[in-house]
Amino acid sequence: MAVSKIDTASKRAKVGIDRNPVWERVGRGIFLGFRKQPKAERWCIRYAVEGDKYTVETFADVHDVSYDDAKEAALVKWRAIQKAREDGLRFVPTIGEAVEAYLTKRENGQVQRAGSKARSDGRVRLARYVLGDKNLCGIRLDKITQGRLATWIASLDEKSELGRLSHSSKSRLMSDFRAALNHGWEGYRKLLPVDFQTEVALGLKVQKAKKGEKHSRDIQFMSTDQVSAVMAAAKAIDAEVYRLFIGLKTGMRFAQVMRCTAADLEKQGNRYVLMIPVSLKGSGEKSATKIKRFISQEEYKALLTNREMLFDTERFRLASYIARRWHQCAARAELPSGYVPYAFRHTSIVSMLKEGLPVQLVAALHDTSEPMIRKHYALYITDALSDMVHEKTVEKQKLIASLKTLFPGWGDGLEGVVGGYTIVGELPDKIIVKQTVAEFRADDTDKIRSLVGQH
Repeated sequence: MAVSKIDTASKRAKVGIDRNPVWERVGRGIFLGFRKQPKAERWCIRYAVEGDKYTVETFADVHDVSYDDAKEAALVKWRAIQKAREDGLRFVPTIGEAVEAYLTKRENGQVQRAGSKARSDGRVRLARYVLGDKNLCGIRLDKITQGRLATWIASLDEKSELGRLSHSSKSRLMSDFRAALNHGWEGYRKLLPVDFQTEVALGLKVQKAKKGEKHSRDIQFMSTDQVSAVMAAAKAIDAEVYRLFIGLKTGMRFAQVMRCTAADLEKQGNRYVLMIPVSLKGSGEKSATKIKRFISQEEYKALLTNREMLFDTERFRLASYIARRWHQCAARAELPSGYVPYAFRHTSIVSMLKEGLPVQLVAALHDTSEPMIRKHYALYITDALSDMVHEKTVEKQKLIASLKTLFPGWGDGLEGVVGGYTIVGELPDKIIVKQTVAEFRADDTDKIRSLVGQH
């Protein structure tokens, strides 16, 4: 057995300063190394990756870890690597490889669940801000630190990349990136530091929005005339886009609409229905699988098709195609600058809230949660309630005025006793005489007088 040149402090003192470590074999395929630098002395390990390739890692300061402990750490590391290889793992991937693996798995899952593959928003974001950064993508997962991730975010800010994103867009980007890295942790956790997830969580933490900074895009509400103008423009420009807009007009997300099949288009008596699949967002089970949305007879006829899928999934895989057609339609309809197709969803939600429908029902019809509706549409909920209160107040005042005209001396309420009869005003315009169970409209003054007499 070869004599060690680095097992004691006196032997290591004789080693010259060199960027290349002095190696000694501690097991088959694993080596412990000592590297002397002008201001530091480090322990390193080297192990075979695949074929003739080796990887080198610096893992401790010589003054902090003894030779025996360093040797044992190298063997522990090597045993973990061998066990991982037995489980089918060969090496620690880079950030770029981990992100690609995550996106592939997610999109394959979408194909299995939805039957079609589309370029997700997550892939677009990660491709632009993560996969497009070669320096970042080249970092191995076991080399990730909070500092490195913070440096990446700072570099994006300097390039004004994130400056164009809203606070919520930044949050989604970091959430996607964090999910990709955690997916890598699940597959390679035996080879990664125990604090890996902590480093990722801290490094990708989004700071609170600054005062005055928008959390998301403004609610883009279209009036009935604007919606009609957009639909008319789409019908004139592109029949397939017109059909797509019919689906989006229901208020459902693009991904849900694109999963509709021809069988989801139904005629139920004299009503026309589009049964839209629930969203694939989230990991929990949903009680419903389809959401019923009513459409017009004209829209029903426009959607009839011999294809299996209701909409042209191949054509609409390219976001650029939809964007061009939308801009053409928006220009013809003279929509405000900056409006996007998601305005259909905003419009559907806001319209229902303005009609006074319960928040719970609006959320269910749009496959989202009550808290999300309350958070993003609070102003419209308040306005709708204010309108309802105003309407009820006006109705009440009119009905009380009618009661005062009928019965001189009537008070300011909706209930009173006249000539032995209990008179009750019921909104919006009913007057009930309780003892006879007679019910009249407020303007049926002659009938009411004939029943209770003049008092």
